[in-house]
Amino acid sequence: MESDKIIYWIIQEQRVFSDLDWLSISEDNFLQTLRFPKRREEWLAGRWLAKNLLVQGSESLSDTKLNEISIEKNADGSPFVLWKGNILPGSISISHRSGNIAAAWTPYPDFRIGIDLELVEPKTNSFIEDYFTNTEIEYTLNQKPEKQACVSSLIWSAKEAVMKAMHTGLSIDTRQVEFGFCPVDQEKVWQNLNVIHYPENSNNANLFWQRQGGKIITLAVLTQADKQESLTFQNIIQIE
Repeated sequence: MESDKIIYWIIQEQRVFSDLDWLSISEDNFLQTLRFPKRREEWLAGRWLAKNLLVQGSESLSDTKLNEISIEKNADGSPFVLWKGNILPGSISISHRSGNIAAAWTPYPDFRIGIDLELVEPKTNSFIEDYFTNTEIEYTLNQKPEKQACVSSLIWSAKEAVMKAMHTGLSIDTRQVEFGFCPVDQEKVWQNLNVIHYPENSNNANLFWQRQGGKIITLAVLTQADKQESLTFQNIIQIE
């Protein structure tokens, strides 16, 4: 019997770096092009967390120095991992929001993943009407006020996660991705959110989410497999 496919993930508060010797040469060169301090800090924190996640989750990288790993970008903006001059099989994704960083990685080459981090906060009616489908709009606006912020934040985060996994980002109409619904009461447990449709030819699209206090984390997994994959989520709890 085939074992579950593992997806490694982590979320931590953003940190400030005084030492940058963990960057690869190409990463250091790219850093010099970032003009704004906030963007530089987010980019550094995301790369550092993702590299540590790789070292913790991959047996082949367990003894690797961080500056020997380089997280590069494809032409479409999606990240990939370069190690010893070769592209590391699998899929990696990074998200940052309001001083928090999240990263996810899987070694399985038939997966494309996207992780997104969102604050639970109210969305205006105009925002919901611009970016949600008619079904999502009706569902969200019919929620009680105390739940509407969570539902709208979840839908928005889920759309971003799927579009990251598709390698399109926000270059497509967000209404091309639509979700079903489930209760939003539990915290710190991965729950499934049904993907009703999205503009892809992948056979399976899976969306998982959890709430941690005032934050929502969503994780999209796209695959060409003909059957539902059995997934295991392994949290790397703390990286110093």
